[in-house]
Amino acid sequence: MMNLPRYQTGFGAWKFVLYPITLLPAVLTLLASVSIAGEVPIPLQYSERPPYVMRASDGSVGGIAATSAIHAFQKAGIPYALRFMSAKHQIVNLQANEEPICAMAWYKTAEREAFAKFTKPVSQDSATIVLTNIAFQTPPNATVESLLANPATRIVLKNSVVYGPYVETKLSAAKAHLIRTYDEYETIIRVIRNGRADLTFATLEEADYYARYLGYPITSFNVIRFADAPPGENRYIMCSKKVPDAIIERLNAALP
Repeated sequence: MMNLPRYQTGFGAWKFVLYPITLLPAVLTLLASVSIAGEVPIPLQYSERPPYVMRASDGSVGGIAATSAIHAFQKAGIPYALRFMSAKHQIVNLQANEEPICAMAWYKTAEREAFAKFTKPVSQDSATIVLTNIAFQTPPNATVESLLANPATRIVLKNSVVYGPYVETKLSAAKAHLIRTYDEYETIIRVIRNGRADLTFATLEEADYYARYLGYPITSFNVIRFADAPPGENRYIMCSKKVPDAIIERLNAALP
């Protein structure tokens, strides 16, 4: 099989199981720009965001959200073409609205709804948690507000990630030292583990995945859960305005 990591077409997906993770790459059907049933494949953009979107060495794609998104295209009989690119370039392409194009596993925000269409949710994250290094002195009955109020606290935030209204609405008033980075979570988790920063926000799935991936037992961190935290954010297929409503409706019908 040809390995086309940047642009490939197909109907293959992984099955994804957490704890432990089992990824079973399926065979990709290469369409080579050939339309199916008169339809031109819709570019389906993605970037790796383990454990939601993950890419195997043969180019097949899976993960908690990706498997659901790809299965929706398959079930609806909509041909698609996987395109690997950065999250930033995905947004640029959707805003340009030059072609019918979709992206998998995105949060829905009012800003994005201004230039994109969204399907029904493809997955839902767990509630936001805080991951701290083991030496961090967690305040009693810690809240997001109390963590953000201490100027001595070093908090790493990943640019391009939306942390959801529960956290985002409180960041503007933060007195803590906010370290914003484009580094991947793998690097962020290492920074927390090594004590070069105090904490980061994540979902439990992300924290558990990266701790396991890096070989750290989750007990080598403090995990703070908040009693008042709302359910985790939904992830959606996000499409440009040029994608017909009929395609969105077919995808929605194929989703649970």
